[in-house]
Amino acid sequence: MRLSSKRLLRCGLIAPPLYVAFVFAATLARGDYSSIGVTLSHLGDIEARHAWVFNTGIAVYGALVAAFAAGVYGAYRETGKVSPSLFFSPTEGEKRNSYLARGRGLAIAAPLALYGAANIAIGAFKVDVLEAGGDHGAEHAIHIAAARAAYVLAIIAMAGAAYALAGKRRLRLFSLIAVVSMVVFGILFSMESVKSKIGLWQRGFIGTAVLWVEALAVAMHRAEQRERLTGLRRQA
Repeated sequence: MRLSSKRLLRCGLIAPPLYVAFVFAATLARGDYSSIGVTLSHLGDIEARHAWVFNTGIAVYGALVAAFAAGVYGAYRETGKVSPSLFFSPTEGEKRNSYLARGRGLAIAAPLALYGAANIAIGAFKVDVLEAGGDHGAEHAIHIAAARAAYVLAIIAMAGAAYALAGKRRLRLFSLIAVVSMVVFGILFSMESVKSKIGLWQRGFIGTAVLWVEALAVAMHRAEQRERLTGLRRQA
């Protein structure tokens, strides 16, 4: 695997813990905040103290995820050199350099890159605090649209992984479980009857997405390590 692809893949290891750290710091910076009843977006709204902490964190997370997605696709393009146990089943050895490899790479990398871009937009545009009789501005609308896009794109990326990771049964299963979790928390998030816990439901599907990114990054990192060890054994 090329050095550039390796570095891009490592972005996936860094992004999730960095996201958690920024959210934690932003929560501490805003003392009058309920993690259960208020969405994460309000950590960075136009009236929040130190809103830049949350908004910067989300944008950096998105940029790292987009870079990681490029690394995932790069790994598939070089799949003849990457551990086949991650990408292909034992019966697919002859297909490792075919268009199938690139198709599987795109199934994960394309929606993952767009998910990263959506998070950059979430950080760049703030939500309003609506006054009585007032209307939300354009910046608020863009933020909400980006957040909805990120939710859908995360599900698509997870479904793509469930299809593409033919040689990694546990990760495929985890991806499917993550999809179900995203849908369940998304439904709860939209239900008026449980709106008092909207922050909890949102953290449920956002946390699922962040955890899934980390799981995928760990799997890719292990594949890279196996590749390196195999190369050293061949040289010995």
